[in-house]
Parts: sequence; C-alpha cells; structure tokens
Amino acid sequence: MKADIQLQWKTSRSVLPASGEQQLVYILLQATPQGVVHTDSKLPLNLCLVLDRSSSMRGERLAQVKEATHRIMTICRMGTISR
Repeated sequence: MKADIQLQWKTSRSVLPASGEQQLVYILLQATPQGVVHTDSKLPLNLCLVLDRSSSMRGERLAQVKEATHRIMTICRMGTISR
C-alpha cells in the first residue's frame, strides 16, 4: 500500500516586506501520513530533537529549550504519548 503524506504549514508572518536587511520567519510544518492503517498497539517512535546552541540562545532562552527537552524525554520514557 502506498501512503501519501499531507503537508500543512503555518508561518510566523503573513507578509514579508522587501528589505535590504536580514529578516526572520518561523515555519511550523506538520506532516501527516495518509492511508496508514492504525492499530491498537503502540508503534516505536524515532524522535530527533535539534537544539540551537548559538550565541542568540544564551541564558534564559537556552534554559527554556533544555527544560522543554527534559520534559519531552520524560514523557517519552513514561510512555504517555498518545495519538
């Protein structure tokens, strides 16, 4: 069975004005498999977290990312992720 993937995205800005300076836009991309049969058993999860450790993430920002990462890891270890 061939499964398609539906992509949906949302940007942090609806308009990006022309400018000679660098601009920042965040994009949230959601990929949803289509045509996949769901079972009652839990499937294994392969999760990759990419953390930004650049100088812009120093201090409170990096602390928040680390805390969120720890929470995600705790939830995964507890097996409380549901569909």
